[in-house]
Amino acid sequence: MIKNKTSIRNKIFFVLLTLSLFSSLFVGGIALYSMKEIEQSAIDIMIDKNQNMLQVIAHKQSAITHEILSRTEQSITIIAESLIWEKGKNNDVIFRSLESLKNHDPYIYNTYIATTDGKFTSFSKDKADNLDKNFNPLERSWYQKAINSKSLVWSDVYPDASISGKLMITCSKVIYDTQGEIAGVIGFDLTTEEVSNNIINTEIGDMGYAFLIDSYGNIIARPEINSSNSQWDEIFTIPIGGNLHQVKNSEFQAILNEMIGSKVGFLEWERKMEGNKFIAFNTFSSMNLTLGVVSSRAAIEDAAESVFIEKIKEVSIYFIAILIVIMFLAIIIGINSSKIISRPIEILNDGVRKIGAGNLDYIIEIKTGNELEQLAGEFNKMSNNLRQHMRDLELTTKQKQQIESELNIASRIQRDMLPMIFPAFPDNKELDIYASMLAAKQVGGDFYDFFLINPDKLCFVIGDVSGKGIPASLFMVISKTLIKNEAMSNISPAEVLYNVNNTLNNGNEEMMFVTVLLCMMELSTGNIEFANAGHNPPLLMKNNNQDVDYLHLNKSKILGVFPDAPYTNQNITLNPQDTLVLYTDGVTEAMDPDNNQFTENKLHETLLNLQGFSVEKIEEGIQHAVKGFVKDAEQSDDITLLIVQYYGK
Repeated sequence: MIKNKTSIRNKIFFVLLTLSLFSSLFVGGIALYSMKEIEQSAIDIMIDKNQNMLQVIAHKQSAITHEILSRTEQSITIIAESLIWEKGKNNDVIFRSLESLKNHDPYIYNTYIATTDGKFTSFSKDKADNLDKNFNPLERSWYQKAINSKSLVWSDVYPDASISGKLMITCSKVIYDTQGEIAGVIGFDLTTEEVSNNIINTEIGDMGYAFLIDSYGNIIARPEINSSNSQWDEIFTIPIGGNLHQVKNSEFQAILNEMIGSKVGFLEWERKMEGNKFIAFNTFSSMNLTLGVVSSRAAIEDAAESVFIEKIKEVSIYFIAILIVIMFLAIIIGINSSKIISRPIEILNDGVRKIGAGNLDYIIEIKTGNELEQLAGEFNKMSNNLRQHMRDLELTTKQKQQIESELNIASRIQRDMLPMIFPAFPDNKELDIYASMLAAKQVGGDFYDFFLINPDKLCFVIGDVSGKGIPASLFMVISKTLIKNEAMSNISPAEVLYNVNNTLNNGNEEMMFVTVLLCMMELSTGNIEFANAGHNPPLLMKNNNQDVDYLHLNKSKILGVFPDAPYTNQNITLNPQDTLVLYTDGVTEAMDPDNNQFTENKLHETLLNLQGFSVEKIEEGIQHAVKGFVKDAEQSDDITLLIVQYYGK
């Protein structure tokens, strides 16, 4: 132990005081000398940072815009392709679907349908909107473009025909009647104001603003010009819905062509009068649209300079405060004895060792009135937080284990509900059947079932419930139970689906649905009567000519959504050694790491190589092909197979 404690105190006093004084003066002198260079560097760094941020925002905002517009396209496609217009009849299902989308989609302003006989039914978010008395839907551009293209189209910007006269863009698609003829056009309106304020500008904030143009130079959306918002094209008077190619300025046209011709990019437009503008853009080619984000260089420089000045003031105050604290602490430390200096450190050191050893209840008590006491308090706070965190972690772990246990039980219950014993009918030599279901989550929405209605009649079914997880599994249980109960009453497949659909539709507030393929086979003849409810077509493996073909299925509606929907029976007769393969879309839509799908063609090719194999080997071959295709990609949907091989009497 060192005995000359006074000498240590003096050394500490003079060393700390001298170092503190000279260090503070040196750092302060360097800071003052380099202030201008630091300012310019800070401005350049902030400009570079904002340029990168602008590009990130353009990419992110275009992804958001593309997702919302794609969702609009998907919604109108689902209605136009899954519903059929019935002339002279009640089409309430279509009207309810249009009104429901208008109510639940925050971005859609109007939904409507215009039939070829000039009748027009619309649903608008603005109850006060009234159409002009001379309005004729058959003359509107959205109607004519859809009729001419017979596919999904987007209109140019146009004023709405209502009294409000809002600027709109319309997504439209033709709808067919029961004869397969064009019955009219369904349209969804988005206002340019909604697109500008609540879609393309949601991620930008105070950085600037966004605009949206198509590949022809038409302006789809941008914020309105006002005194506090300078547009990148403000010097050219082009209204929303106008075309930027009208601008007679070569430099402007070069920038416009760069944006339309490239997928992504960043430009700086040098303007002597208005000041330079930064423009980051991103093109989503599937819709031929380009989203740009604009920010002013002058605004960024002013912001950077203001921030720098504030930081300088803040640093100066901190510098003076730190200098005073250092001088004060140096004097106090130099004056006080080594015991006063070392004792709190020893207490802190001892407390840290105990806390580190796992004693989280230990409290470090230091009353020095300086940073050591604050540090001790932080250690006490840290140990308390660790203790609470460990308790929370223990509780969370128990809850997670309980949830996992319940999900495992639910998974076992679901598996037990599906027939899993094979061969399923060892005493029936007329056929062999094999099935499997691999859920994407612990519980799934796919199902299959097979059972004898009478000694000569076998019912087998496969289904796919919308969604995944527990809600889908519950809906699956209900659907499977209803189908079996109805089938056992010895009615046709179409009647079974009709009754089950109306039962599921009753009280289906969540609008869940299920696709089903239901078959009833006469074992003595191989004749199969089947009915479809929106499910994938099965494949028939013919033994006599070594061929594999998809069965043609009549057009049908899914179960659970459309009350009193009609379903039709179809028939096919299996010859000895013929095999029928039923599956869910988890097979054909299985995705590899690059999001490529397995597809129906690959399933067809796989079955061509499995001719002559048993039902178990066919199921194993399909699973092996799918697994080899997806590689390490996460399973995105339930995979279910049901295979029937007929031997005859």
